[in-house]
Formats: sequence, structure tokens, C-alpha cells
Amino acid sequence: MSSHPSPKSSNPERELKQFFVLSLMLFCEIFGILWYTYGQSRMWFKFGLAIGAIFVLIAFYYYYDNFLVPAFQDLKHGVEIDVSLMKSGLAGWLIPAILVNLFVVVGFWLTVSGGGLKHSMYTHPYMYGQQYKKLEGLIRPEIASSGILYRLKEKVGEGESLNVTRNLVSSFGALFRDRTASNIMAKKNPSAAEQAKIREFIIAGIYKIPFFIALTYGFLGTLMYTLNDVRYRFFISDLYPKTYVGYLIRFIFAPVMSMVIAYFFMNDWLTNLAPLLFFGVGFFPQMALQFIEGRVRKVFNLREEEKARIPLGLLQGMTDYITYRFRELGIEDAQNLAYADIGYLKKNWPNPRQLCDFIAQALLLIHMPEDFTHMQAAGVRNIITLQNIINPANLKQKSDKYAIHEERLEWILRLLDTEPLKSRIAAIKEMMDYHEFQEIKMIREAVALGRA
Repeated sequence: MSSHPSPKSSNPERELKQFFVLSLMLFCEIFGILWYTYGQSRMWFKFGLAIGAIFVLIAFYYYYDNFLVPAFQDLKHGVEIDVSLMKSGLAGWLIPAILVNLFVVVGFWLTVSGGGLKHSMYTHPYMYGQQYKKLEGLIRPEIASSGILYRLKEKVGEGESLNVTRNLVSSFGALFRDRTASNIMAKKNPSAAEQAKIREFIIAGIYKIPFFIALTYGFLGTLMYTLNDVRYRFFISDLYPKTYVGYLIRFIFAPVMSMVIAYFFMNDWLTNLAPLLFFGVGFFPQMALQFIEGRVRKVFNLREEEKARIPLGLLQGMTDYITYRFRELGIEDAQNLAYADIGYLKKNWPNPRQLCDFIAQALLLIHMPEDFTHMQAAGVRNIITLQNIINPANLKQKSDKYAIHEERLEWILRLLDTEPLKSRIAAIKEMMDYHEFQEIKMIREAVALGRA
């Protein structure tokens, strides 16, 4: 029996639309099952599920608007498309988005549970911070050498030990959901082993407070950042599947950084500032990493190597968000941007013209750092502009106009004709010309369709 290759879809547009709608319906059905099965008595679960679903729904809409709609337009123009590739592309978007949804649910579960503490860290961080400092005053001899727990280090009788444990339970027992400690202490004469177990349970629980405050607000800062970031990227058409992968890493990295930093403040807990501090860590985890690096260097007396970096912020049009986007791509400064792989940057940048301008500015900046600012003020925006306006015949004129020594302009002119700068400028011009041609082609096609 002869085998035949599977025939091409007779109606690829219809097949893609059906696949998209079925995927959306499947997600909504799973969402509804989880909502009504596990969310009846768990408000935090509903909250996490609903907020996390925003990431998935944005991924659905973004893929439809930026990939499926252009594919449908290509089909109308007679261009063949790979239906299976389009389907796998949707899966490549949805899998990391659904994982982000799951991380949000797990994050709410971990933070609301609070390590067995009765109240939520979202609503009672100040109270719990005060209770932690109160326990510190009972344990640390330099704070209160007559504290009830410090006295346990001395040889005391059973009656004194029982009084200490009762005082401990009366002071902190109400903070916990587990009422075992209070129930045991309700006995007339609990054993020494039971008392020791209760003291250990309460002390361990109270010592978790700084870390749960750090985890809660580190997670909250991360959540607020990712929601704001996905909203902004959605409106400027700058979303990629790897963006969601970055969110997944951030949901792990930032809360862990928060808990590490919490350790540095355990002896001097910042009751009022702690939520704001760890929210900031969640929003700016890179700053937290720099803080930890600085502390480690100080402890081990490590000297930081000095680097002569030229910041990206010196380029015209550079914003905090664009700087962050370049750092996502491994571009930390103007030197890296000037000679980074153009193909890689183009693939991960939504606006090729903007990218070409930034690279050309960076080339001008690293080769003429002393003259960069006043040259831009005089209208020489980037290295391509400079190449277009100077030649051996007008060096004297341009030297007077831009207040730059003629010898330096002559050196720049020779540099423009040497490698690797010559090839770099040619590659930038080629990319700019290609995208200009594509824009003209799209305008002509739109005009032709309007006439038709």
C-alpha cells in the first residue's frame, strides 16, 4: 500500500481561526474549573488566578493581532503560510504565559499562608514587625538581660520555667492559627518536654516574620512591575515569548533577593520601612543584587575593578525603559551597543529605524566622547550624519564651525574609511535602506487595495 504525503489545508485561514478559538475556549474552560473547584473558600486563589490570567489573555490577543492577522493578509495576497508553524508559534506564546499565571497563584498562596501566622502580611506587616522586635527584646541580653527567655539560660526551677512559657504563649500565641500551644498550656501541669516544644514552636514562628514580610512585598513588587511592563509592551508592540520567560525568572529572583536582604536587617528591623524596601527590591531586583554584592565585597575586603563605561543615557532619545530593554539584550553601555550583533538586535527590537539611530549615535559617542554633546547640539546627530558632511575639501570649514581641531577631524575621516567602523556603518545603512523599501512597498500595497 503506497503512502501519500498529507495534503495541504484547503482553507488555512479557517483552520488557524478554529485552532485559535479552540485554544482560547480550552483555557477559559480550565480557568472556570479551577475557579469553581478551588476558589470557593480561598479568596487568594481566585485573586491570583484572575490576575495571572491577564498575562495569558494578553498573549492570546497579541499573537492574534501581530501574527494571525498579518498571516490572513498574506493569504489574501496569495502567499502560502505554514499552518503547523503558526500553531506551534501560538503554543510558544501560551506555555510561558500560563506558567506566569501559575507562578502568580503560587505566589499568593505562599504569601497569604504566612508560615502559619494568623493574619496576612499584606494587612499586618507593622504589627508583625513590632512582635518580632518584642521577641528580640526578650532574647538578646544586650537589649534586655532580664527578659523572660534570657532567664531560661540560667538554672531555674520548674515553676519559673512554667511561668516563662505561659508568659510566652500569652504574648505570642494569638498570632498563630495553630492553637496547640494554647491548648497544651491550658493543662494544669504540662511536662517540661511539652513546654520546650511550645517555646521552640513560637520562637521559630516569630523568627520567620522578617522573611515572610520580605517574601510578601518582594512578590508584590514583582507582580506590579510585570503588570506594568506587559501593559506598556503590549501598547508599543514590544512583546516576545522570552519576555514571559523573563517574568518567570523575575518571580523567583526578586523574592529570593528580598529574603537575603532581610537577613541583613534582622538585628535592626525597619518596622515602618520594611514593606516599602522589599517592594522596591521586587520592582528593582538589580539594585538588590548590587546591594548584596557591595556587602559581600565589604565583608571579604574585595576591591571592585574600575571600568571606564560610557552610559547609554548620554544618547538622545534614550529613556529608562529603552535602557532596560537594551540591558535585557546584554547591552550595558554605549561601547557594547556600538559593536553588538546587528542581526540579533534587529530580531529583538520592535523599531529598526530607532535601533539604527541608537547604534549610529553610540559609534559617534565612543569615537568622539569629548565632542559628542556640542556636535549633537550643532546638528550632527550620529556617525552617519558626520560621514555625510565632512570630506577632505571642507575640513577647515567644519573645524571652524564645530570648534574641533582640523587634525582631529582629519583623523576621524581616516577612521571612517577603516575597518571595523567602515563595515559597521555600511551594515547600518543597509538595514535602514531595507526597512525604508519595506515601508514604501506596504504603502503602495495599501493604496492598490484601496483602489481595488
